[in-house]
Amino acid sequence: SAWKKVGIKHHHGLNIPLSSIRTSKSCGIGEYYDLIPFIDWCESLKMNIIQLLPLNESNNDPSPYNALSSTALHPIYLSLHALPYLEAYPILKEKLETIRHFNHTKLIHYHDVIKGKMNWLREYIARTAEQFTLEKGYSHFLSTQPWLLSYSLFKVFKERYDHTHWEFWPKEHRDMTKTHFKECVDEHSSEMLFYNIVQYLCFSQLIEVKAYAEKKGVFIKGDIPYLVNSDSVDVWIHREFFDLTQVAGAPPGDFNKEGQYWGFPLYNWTALSQNNYSWWKNRFDVASHLYHLYRIDHIAGLDRKSV
Repeated sequence: SAWKKVGIKHHHGLNIPLSSIRTSKSCGIGEYYDLIPFIDWCESLKMNIIQLLPLNESNNDPSPYNALSSTALHPIYLSLHALPYLEAYPILKEKLETIRHFNHTKLIHYHDVIKGKMNWLREYIARTAEQFTLEKGYSHFLSTQPWLLSYSLFKVFKERYDHTHWEFWPKEHRDMTKTHFKECVDEHSSEMLFYNIVQYLCFSQLIEVKAYAEKKGVFIKGDIPYLVNSDSVDVWIHREFFDLTQVAGAPPGDFNKEGQYWGFPLYNWTALSQNNYSWWKNRFDVASHLYHLYRIDHIAGLDRKSV
């Protein structure tokens, strides 16, 4: 059983946001490869679980629970200093120092960091894209991640329409038919390439971290938010799986006497069931490649879905 891999015994570990463990090699925020010395430290303390807050892509929103995608990883956590082919471009290595100075700030300058990293990645991928397209690993990634096309196209349109909510896009890009989606993918494939490569790099680094943790006897535990942002690729391309007439929240309680308005759409469980829960299964499948374990946020919501 799955428990045999984990071990039926006492486990000890830490729950952290990845953003909090930046090192001298970071660029103003904790990064995927910063987990490697953290794994070593946990091993030395005989701790064997590192639970991370969600790593989903949320673009300019610093909340890890307000993601643009239920599967894509956040490029803000990329360890730029360790990217392939970088040694051939000394000027790019020098430019890292302009972002790295954010390591010395007391707080994380989230928006400055993501702007600096994405601008740097644009220049880096402009120089290296052809080399990545020739990699077998990259081709395998493209063929095994069915969510990637819609995510990359969504990001292209997000950029084109100044990051406005997809509800305000022109109808031709707001309401996609399967035929038109394929046409748009063909039309915008060169622009999508950037986002494809960025996700390939993110997944490669986190999968490498997972393998390193295994060697050290440490489990990486991910976090799967139960709800998704209405302004996400998931809702845009799979609108039938969501009930956009209602939003989630919390009733009045000890923490907030007036209750809470979260703004996330509810699920259309009838449509999900008729599709054999493929959307949920895909989320879990992606998570299983990145983490040894994962936590489903607000799992009670799954148990009560039919109430």
